[in-house]
Amino acid sequence: TRRAGIPVRLLGDFQIMLVPSFGVAGTELVVGGPGADEALAHSGEYAVALEPRALLAGELRVGTIRLAHGALRLDRIPPSEPGRPGLEDSVSELPAIGELLVSDFVVTAPGESRYEISVIEFAVEGFEERRDTQFRVEAAGLGGVAGTLRWDSADPTLRLDGAWSGLLPDALGFQAEIRFAGADGNVAMRWPAGPAEPDRKLRASAGFVVGDEVVRLNDIELSAGAQSLVGFGCLLLGAAPGLQLDLITDSLDLDRLPELPAFGRAPDAGRAALTGLDIDLRLSAGELRKAGAVARNAVLSVGDDPDCGQPDRSGPGGAG
Repeated sequence: TRRAGIPVRLLGDFQIMLVPSFGVAGTELVVGGPGADEALAHSGEYAVALEPRALLAGELRVGTIRLAHGALRLDRIPPSEPGRPGLEDSVSELPAIGELLVSDFVVTAPGESRYEISVIEFAVEGFEERRDTQFRVEAAGLGGVAGTLRWDSADPTLRLDGAWSGLLPDALGFQAEIRFAGADGNVAMRWPAGPAEPDRKLRASAGFVVGDEVVRLNDIELSAGAQSLVGFGCLLLGAAPGLQLDLITDSLDLDRLPELPAFGRAPDAGRAALTGLDIDLRLSAGELRKAGAVARNAVLSVGDDPDCGQPDRSGPGGAG
């Protein structure tokens, strides 16, 4: 927080712990400010314990961090200053953390929409830079994610490998690499995550670049059974969320496509789950087959024509 220039304040009741670990606990932790409407994050309860043996050896190792009943406002993250002198030399490794547990938090996404996600629990166990670390996340209405993460602050990169369950009949497996310096990366998904007949397997991969309320997708590769498609598109994150895809394939037999999984609702969802997502798709096929009929140089469209040059479709003429 010193490097970022963001203050951290301990308010309310708090106590210093000396045994069995050195640390502090209390009822109100605030990050950012000074005004309550300017805080980046706050937690109604907190506890931080350091490992004493590491302290005696001159090292900083965190035993536990526990936060509960709070909020994280991603829309209040201060803008970066890439031109600030000395910033390139200010990167330092995060301390090792035995356990990080965050519960009952509301996360507000950035942008004009500012939609909220209610995080029931986020847990990380045995964190250390450049090593695989176990994590799990459970969010109201969105199911749960569990797997491993790997963080490297030298060239800020986050790698994820896990499975998402709770909304689909089977778990959705994924791998992702997020490069924070360029706000880009790549992602790959497979459904179902476990073993399945080849004709039932769905796979997708793409590179992405994060922009202002839009994630641009490039080098998209989709496969359904033995059939494959390639293309590009974008994911719109504004007031009218949408997915736009422009895909191409040499040949596609619609009768041989596996049944697509249907999104459900997490059984414990107390809040709204997935909001409506407009899908605009253009599929160009050299040969398109359906029920014995064959169409050559066919174009199949769903919704409006994809136009990733218009990230905001909420105005007149936008897709509804």
